[in-house]
Amino acid sequence: MKNVNVSLQPGEQVVATARLHLGAVIVPIVVLVIGLVIALVDISPALNQFRVLAVLVAAVGLWATINAIATRLTTTLVMTDERLLGECGVMSRRKMNVPIRNLDSVVAKRSIVGTLLGYGTLVVNARGHGNLRVEFPQIAGAEKLAEQIRALMAAPPKPAR
Repeated sequence: MKNVNVSLQPGEQVVATARLHLGAVIVPIVVLVIGLVIALVDISPALNQFRVLAVLVAAVGLWATINAIATRLTTTLVMTDERLLGECGVMSRRKMNVPIRNLDSVVAKRSIVGTLLGYGTLVVNARGHGNLRVEFPQIAGAEKLAEQIRALMAAPPKPAR
């Protein structure tokens, strides 16, 4: 959805966009660094089992970092004056294109870390799409975006073109 303007209807305008917060990548990087530091520190031969554990932690951290970066690069939310468009995923791609009038509810959930770093999970529920429920985790400014979507949901419908 890099070029969202291509999929806009005539007269439709982008109201807001959102991406994954950079904090989504911080935790995996910290795990990777901790695993590497412990694996590379010279410890006594009696504690070699910790080195194996540290290498495993580093491997998990590396996998999680690659996954987080790929997810950050491929997740986009675009709110127009008529629709909510969403796209995420690398291997299994999820796309969402829901008219604002079909949204039932939009909620922003935040964990303690999300509260500290300024991100949250945006939960979108829509009717008429098989009771669609989509969660977009670690969205920067999720509460502000949820408020903007709710304001559009409460606005009177636009006249038909």
